Amino acid sequence: MHKKFICFALSLLMSVSCFCAPLSVSATEQPADNTQLNNETQAIVELLESDEYTSYYDYYSHYTKAATYRGFIKVKGAEFSGADKAKVGTYDKVTGAVLDETNEWIEYKITVPEDAKYGIEIDYYQLPDKEKDIEITVVVDGKVPYSEAKQISLPRIWDDDINSENVAEGYYFETNDSNGNSDDIRPSQKEKPMWVTRELINIRGLYKDPYQFYLTKGTHTIRFNLDREAVAISEVRFGNKQNAPAYDEYIKQFNENDYVYNNGVAYGEEGDLSVTVQAEQTFYKNNITLYATTDKSDASVTPADAAYARLNTIGQANWSTNGDELVWKFNVKKAGLYKLTMRAHQNFNAGMKSYRTLKVNGEVPFKEAENLKFEYKQNWYMYTLGEGKKEDRKDYYIYLNEGDNLISLTCTTGEMSEVLRDIQQSVLDLNEIYRQIIAVTSTQPDVYRDYSLEQQIPTLEDDLWASKKFIDKTAKKIFELTGTDGSQASSVNYVSQILGELAADPYIIPERLSSLKDAIETLGNLISTISKLALELDYLAVLPVDTEDPKAGKGILNSAKYTWEQLISSFTVDYNVASDATNSSEDTEVVQVWVNTGRDQAKIINRLVGDDADKLVTSDGKKISIHLALVDTGATLIRATLAGKGPDCALMIGEDSPMNLAARGALLPLTEYKAGIEDQFYPCAWTPFWYNGEYYALPETQSFDVMFYRTDIFEEMGLEAPKTWDEFYKVMEILQNSNLIVGIPEVDSANAGVSAGIKTFDKFLVQNGGTYYNSNLSKTRFTDEVAYKAFEEWVELYSKYGLDRSFDFYSRFRTGEMPLSIQMYTAYNQLKTAAPELNGLWTIAPIPGTVQEDGSIDISETSIVTGCILLKAAEKKGITEAASIFLSWWASADTQAAYARELEATLGIAARYHPANKEAFKSLAWTDEEAAVITEQWKSVTVMNEIPGNYVLKRSITSAFRNVISGKNTARRALTIYNTDINDEITRKRKEFGLE
Repeated sequence: MHKKFICFALSLLMSVSCFCAPLSVSATEQPADNTQLNNETQAIVELLESDEYTSYYDYYSHYTKAATYRGFIKVKGAEFSGADKAKVGTYDKVTGAVLDETNEWIEYKITVPEDAKYGIEIDYYQLPDKEKDIEITVVVDGKVPYSEAKQISLPRIWDDDINSENVAEGYYFETNDSNGNSDDIRPSQKEKPMWVTRELINIRGLYKDPYQFYLTKGTHTIRFNLDREAVAISEVRFGNKQNAPAYDEYIKQFNENDYVYNNGVAYGEEGDLSVTVQAEQTFYKNNITLYATTDKSDASVTPADAAYARLNTIGQANWSTNGDELVWKFNVKKAGLYKLTMRAHQNFNAGMKSYRTLKVNGEVPFKEAENLKFEYKQNWYMYTLGEGKKEDRKDYYIYLNEGDNLISLTCTTGEMSEVLRDIQQSVLDLNEIYRQIIAVTSTQPDVYRDYSLEQQIPTLEDDLWASKKFIDKTAKKIFELTGTDGSQASSVNYVSQILGELAADPYIIPERLSSLKDAIETLGNLISTISKLALELDYLAVLPVDTEDPKAGKGILNSAKYTWEQLISSFTVDYNVASDATNSSEDTEVVQVWVNTGRDQAKIINRLVGDDADKLVTSDGKKISIHLALVDTGATLIRATLAGKGPDCALMIGEDSPMNLAARGALLPLTEYKAGIEDQFYPCAWTPFWYNGEYYALPETQSFDVMFYRTDIFEEMGLEAPKTWDEFYKVMEILQNSNLIVGIPEVDSANAGVSAGIKTFDKFLVQNGGTYYNSNLSKTRFTDEVAYKAFEEWVELYSKYGLDRSFDFYSRFRTGEMPLSIQMYTAYNQLKTAAPELNGLWTIAPIPGTVQEDGSIDISETSIVTGCILLKAAEKKGITEAASIFLSWWASADTQAAYARELEATLGIAARYHPANKEAFKSLAWTDEEAAVITEQWKSVTVMNEIPGNYVLKRSITSAFRNVISGKNTARRALTIYNTDINDEITRKRKEFGLE
């Protein structure tokens, strides 16, 4: 039975319409037949008891009215009832069960006193591994109860890696690095292993409570499977915490003597009992992305600097994921009740509040602290714990012990969790309605045709009205929580309006189909907006109860002075220089490096250089100092090099540039430096950098295609991911019969003159034993029969099977109209970041392959590689060795892994790096399943040689392809004609460079 229908039946049975959007019938309609209702109930029970995973949404809805067990049934970690291979360890004097690669599961027998919902809380200790978050799967009585119970995250604990010897007086972070850079240097994050407590939660914030597991009275077996990393578990608690008392109840336990007073001493004066902690100076945090940030918008931010970047705040967009926690240590002189205030900035999400949960020494002190609300304001403001506005605020006081106290703030979606859950379900339901419609009309319907959608889809009107009513309730909730008809509520109202218009007159749906699609995308984008509730903090302070709040600003004059200083510094500071070492000395050699990237990336490179300064030393003991500049490494690099003004090294160079520069005598070979790191790469990564017997670049990144598919739609249609091209065509036919489409890109929007589909031609070519060039690279082999067949098969994808040549993969995959597509594996980053509602509904697989004579399947394809180069300028300056050592260091596994981790920590998963270094790849936060798919495909990747005149090859193949598509020529004739042009240009270029 389909899940939307299950949700509807559940909502009828449980009378919890707020949790489920009925789509099969109208919102008020009840089944007329009790037999039908009983059948539906039985189907629900069968689904929940089957071996198939249901979603937590369905599970949660089914058990909404079940009792919630308050209190805990405790089990010592080492007292397990079963294990893969029993293993126990002691860490920080505490003993626990160890889960690692040698012991991949443990299980516990527990006896529960009543039928109820039980959460799970774990005390765990992170063990050394690959520095990724730990992931476990919960199995209850031999079954994973819902899909979200797989790969539940237990975050690692992190701290700033600060070398206090290099920190100047008055600063917390290192400021002037070895290259003379005056910006603060953001420290790397180091692990800080400790025993921590974690409830098993939904990290997307769809549920305010931990995951619940329904257990009947009696004995049950709970197993934890280790999915990633290694961990020790000292105790597991099954149940739920008692509800925190309201503030009025909390404060009753204290008397007048517990209040701490300053007795007239003002904040900041001698004798003040206040304790202020700079927010960026955390005690620890549970996410590597929670690093110190820079804010130059305000003279009052401490410390402030008009010219240089100071790490003076923490948070911003990095601190916005449910469960992300920052912890600070406060050392107070006198035990008692204090008020808590903090300087906050929340202008990231117009009209929305950002929610945080406050804990004092590990516990939420009172109920109001569970959802602290930080209002949206353009400017910095003081947030003091309490209720009401400043004029009549009722302060909330927290009790602190004498000495060290830990205060933490945890990111939560708070009151918006239910809204998020409802929007996500609406998106999934509307996607299904959309797919039902396009199964009749196609994605480009004839607006003059009557498709009789009401007859083709009998439930369509009811589904649309039910969705509209459900979305109206969601809009009302948003208004109640935000107090405004801001952009979020208006977006939901827009969707409601569209649905109402379509439900009222289904005849107009074909001509308004794009409006329905836009409405679905609007809701999907809203999930990302609402769930990412950012917040920035400057400092926190605990104040005696009679102390006035600190002021948020420094006044107009100070602000004007600061703005003037910023203006002056903009003329004196070169923001294109990431590091400022310019002069050689007797014991230092300076290497000029150009990189075509963003400033954040350049700062990471600069920091890594500083961290590994001891590795960057020449054979005669000279230090290697790097002058890093942000410069276009394309046309600008070529012009500067030919003019004698280029750098010594350049990073992130396209795969065709090293050969072109080497042929013109502008590069030095790197063959001898290749030897030391050669085994860290697949052989194909080196191919494009070979020219005339030497290698002229070291690989940096490598990207290639994998197959993306929607698992929910495939399961719904009874399909499996195709492994061969024959299977691919069969799946494509089935999908097209339902007016769903398959995507293989042909038009490259960034470079329309060269087809993106050449990679598809390459797949057909290399999987059948073909290649581009003859053995001495003097001519193409496009007159081979295998090349003709590969070209014809490529053309037929668009001429015979009707695939779209140009499309928006992200939006079409998101709505489900394109459930299967072949894309660069880097497309994963966008989907994971911008389509959170699809989490768990899609995956990747290797591309389809060609069956060989021995029965094996060849999944070979080509890839795109970038590299780093050494220019002749280094030789002229006598620093060839220094520059080469830098490049070898940069391309090495350790450096590439460190860069990849720092990049993702800084910019998030959307910026996940794709290193060519296979050892560095292992350090990235892919799941084991994802890494296995990428590695399997990677092993079958090949790369074509770059040769003089190759620029004409891709343009000519593109022209030949489009010549056939337009009907001007047959495939064979077109390839033959343009192949002549390719060979003529190759011959001309070989003569020019003396290769004949």
